Amino acid sequence: MRGAPFGGAPRSAGRARPAGAVNLAEMEDRKKEIDRIYEELTTQRVSGRKLTEADVKALAEALSEAMKPPEPSEAERKAAEAEKKAAKKRARRARRRREFIGILLRLAVIYVLFFQILGVTIMPSGDMSPRIDNGDLVLFYRLDRDVRAQDVIVLQKNTEKIQQAAAGQDGDVPDIALQISRSAAEDTSLWGKTKAALRSAAQWLGIVRPDGMQLFVCRVVAAGGDIVEITEGGSLIVNGNAQVESNIFYPTTSYIGFTEYPLTLKDDECFVMADKRNGGADSRFFGAVSRDEILGSVITIVRRNNL
Repeated sequence: MRGAPFGGAPRSAGRARPAGAVNLAEMEDRKKEIDRIYEELTTQRVSGRKLTEADVKALAEALSEAMKPPEPSEAERKAAEAEKKAAKKRARRARRRREFIGILLRLAVIYVLFFQILGVTIMPSGDMSPRIDNGDLVLFYRLDRDVRAQDVIVLQKNTEKIQQAAAGQDGDVPDIALQISRSAAEDTSLWGKTKAALRSAAQWLGIVRPDGMQLFVCRVVAAGGDIVEITEGGSLIVNGNAQVESNIFYPTTSYIGFTEYPLTLKDDECFVMADKRNGGADSRFFGAVSRDEILGSVITIVRRNNL
């Protein structure tokens, strides 16, 4: 019979295995041991010798020992644990990096969508009543600034003139002028200075309007090149033709001491008016609106009051 008897120790058992990577020599010895056991079994069958229970048990133990993976050394265990911890750390860093990039991408999409393409604002007054009430959400399209008559637009105007007029004008002054004048005082507290710093940063990003600019929502009644006039009788005249406005339910009044008529609009200007003609702030008060002062055309509104 060739080889060692059943149950003999594997040939690699007495060898010292160096720490580090997989010991290929030892794996080769184990393969040879399995081949030897198989040869022993084959020889027994060829010779006709019947295997005893002890032979089978010894054979099973020898096979189990031969197929058992090599035990890692202490250095290998420590190296494996260190690699496992490093892999978990790398996975955490990669997950946090993906989350951070995802947040940046979402913020970029929101910024482009709502500060470059679309805009959302709250109706600042009741000047467009009854179609748009004070406090309604207004959605407008920023890329459309070629306005036409009857378009409803969102615009911004410098309010210094409004503040001066509200302080010294005794006549017919729009309600919004008085509101701006009352809120014009500077807050010198720590919280006021903090808000001013945050506002400056938001202005740099284009999120809020520059200082002195006030938001208005008005209806376009005349475009570039038109001649506008408002008569003492309350008629709106555009290019010599009286305008029939079936959607206006308030009398049209002229604010004395502000816009002078007839007014000829430049090519990049338009004349806007509030639907609430008595007391609304519009071109009768702050003059013609240039294309650069138009933020966009109103697409739709979300009613929040007087449902």
